[in-house]
Amino acid sequence: MAAPVIFTLYYDETMITRISAKMSTVRFRNNDVVFDGEVKVVSGQSELRCESLRLSLADGIMEAKQYKMTKEGKNNAGRHLKTDLLLE
Repeated sequence: MAAPVIFTLYYDETMITRISAKMSTVRFRNNDVVFDGEVKVVSGQSELRCESLRLSLADGIMEAKQYKMTKEGKNNAGRHLKTDLLLE
């Protein structure tokens, strides 16, 4: 466990995604990381906010419940989201 946490991914020297949260738990058996509390994911101009986020380390897929996302100036919200690290 870590609290608070900022998880930043780079490609070469360019930041591609930053995840911040009040706390995170690495679950080795599940091969994932769970971020909890005021989770914010930023990738380029896209931003995702939720209370809990699961990141699969095997495939880089993120899952969120009760989310709000801003992408290309458009706001979107819902109950379940599955996306990649680039919020595509």
